[in-house]
Amino acid sequence: MIGNDFIDAEDIRNQIATRASLRFLGLFPGSLYDYEVFDGGVLERDLQRIERYYRARGFYQAKVRAGRVFYKSRRQIAVAVVVEEGMPSIVRRLDLHGIEGMPKAMLVRAQALVNAKVGVGMRFEEAALMTAEVELLTLLGDLGFAFATVHRAADVDLVHNSLSVGFWFQLGALTHLGEVRI
Repeated sequence: MIGNDFIDAEDIRNQIATRASLRFLGLFPGSLYDYEVFDGGVLERDLQRIERYYRARGFYQAKVRAGRVFYKSRRQIAVAVVVEEGMPSIVRRLDLHGIEGMPKAMLVRAQALVNAKVGVGMRFEEAALMTAEVELLTLLGDLGFAFATVHRAADVDLVHNSLSVGFWFQLGALTHLGEVRI
């Protein structure tokens, strides 16, 4: 992996199908294991997977290519993958919609939760956006809004490497647990 400054190479390797051949005791290639067969089509799809992974991590300008295939021997090759990460996309705007009827204490907790995951000034991550949505639903349910819904969206501005993130709430009726008898 060449050019991956922000994302760890091991994280990238975990996203692809192309694998190195296993080594016996970490030293001898192919003694007890079969060699992996190089497939250019799989490599091409892996390059697309890596680009998609970068986009999910906020690098919408990332370009990935196989820089060079090195022949180590007649039966062994190495592939250099070149990554041009580009600039990360930063959250520049964060909006919460449908919060008008929300109690102030709940609003403060919801804002703190969202700011911790996808706050203004942070590099955008799709996983953090999804996690924030799930945690908001959990928070609302814990505070008595059992039928609440939350929807999320992010608008990307590729020119400025920035995003606007929004969450839309529908609180529904406040529910109360009645008397419990055992």
